[in-house]
Amino acid sequence: MRLLKWILLISLILPLLWSTLVLTHWLPRPSADQEAALAMVKEVQARRLGEHNAYPLLWLFKYAVPRDQLNAVMEADLERFEKYIQDPMPQRPFESIALESYAELPEPSKAAAACFGRGGGSCLTDVRANVEAVRAELDAQAERLQRESWLSDYDHIAIAFSRSISAPRVLYFGNGGVVRSAAAFAHLSGDSVRALERLCEHTRSWRRLRQHTDLLQADLLGRSVIAANIRLAAEILAERPDLDGLECLDSFAPLGDEELDQCSTMVGEYLDLARGWLLDEEKQILVQRAVNLRHSRALIAQSKAYYCQAAHQQRILLRAAEPSAPEVRCTFAEQVFNPVGCLLADQQLGDEIYYRGALDLDAKLRTFQAARWLRTHSVDGAPGTALDRLPAMFANASHQLSLSPDGTDLELQQLLQPPGAEPWSIPISRPVADPN
Repeated sequence: MRLLKWILLISLILPLLWSTLVLTHWLPRPSADQEAALAMVKEVQARRLGEHNAYPLLWLFKYAVPRDQLNAVMEADLERFEKYIQDPMPQRPFESIALESYAELPEPSKAAAACFGRGGGSCLTDVRANVEAVRAELDAQAERLQRESWLSDYDHIAIAFSRSISAPRVLYFGNGGVVRSAAAFAHLSGDSVRALERLCEHTRSWRRLRQHTDLLQADLLGRSVIAANIRLAAEILAERPDLDGLECLDSFAPLGDEELDQCSTMVGEYLDLARGWLLDEEKQILVQRAVNLRHSRALIAQSKAYYCQAAHQQRILLRAAEPSAPEVRCTFAEQVFNPVGCLLADQQLGDEIYYRGALDLDAKLRTFQAARWLRTHSVDGAPGTALDRLPAMFANASHQLSLSPDGTDLELQQLLQPPGAEPWSIPISRPVADPN
């Protein structure tokens, strides 16, 4: 009978003790490595990304806001947003005040769909098949095209809104498609130099912005824009190899080490999660009381801070995909006393795809430069014949280059190649198109 009483007493005390330890956040305590990760993300957060933030332009990109009013409208939106996030259950997504005060720029038509990444295919082929429609489209998109040129005046993208689960995520309508359709049209109109210079300038802008950002979305967007520009520039040069010596083509040089460094981006991701609804200490809902905030943030910081550490910097120097980032897993004790925080940490294991995507972009730029080299080192007018003599600077250990079956295209096996998808490719040579 006495044993039964002890068992009953223990069965009552243990849940009470567990609840006390969980709700008071006494256990688990962050490890020394986790504390170091928290300190690192705090230090990175304090760094200045630049002087001229492109965020207001990108946030307001689809509205006809005059250039000298962008910052004022952004300030009004920030004030409005602080009121918006006071509502724990907003009924609709946050919208800019520009919606009420400025006209929206016209949406691009489908005349050059491939230039905007729609429907696959080639931007140059689309424009060639719809020259007159694209001519009219460019007249209608003149203001959007002008806004694209403003990007060259900015040096970074930093989120302007407070870090919050409710913060807007939509930036930069159009994916640079209007620049590519204008470049393709210029090439087909006989001004291939202007076409390439336009692509060079746009690529330089996005390389600079992507390198200096605390937004993963901006990193992904920049990679998409640059990759699309690479393909179109390659298509133009395949038809106009006499322009391979154009000075501005250095804009398509392989990525520098600093352009593969995603430390600020990953710290931005940490900050987004740290201000998410489960880890926001200002929200005192019951489920949050069961989350050890400091330990949970430390777990997430540990997974993100890896991309700021020496081990990852060595991978960058080698352009190496392996070894992968170490997995941050909870111990049994951590799972017992912070189960929700450990669940959140388990969801942070997919960050490697962002680094691998950056390596793929670097490989695409190397492929572009390889095509230029092959054209000037061909044998009997067949550029592909020099592939076995391709300098090492145009390749890396993580990617494989090959010729298409007909020998006219370079094919790249990407690290993030979708299963069953064709290799990413660009032309080495094409018959010279009639500009008329």
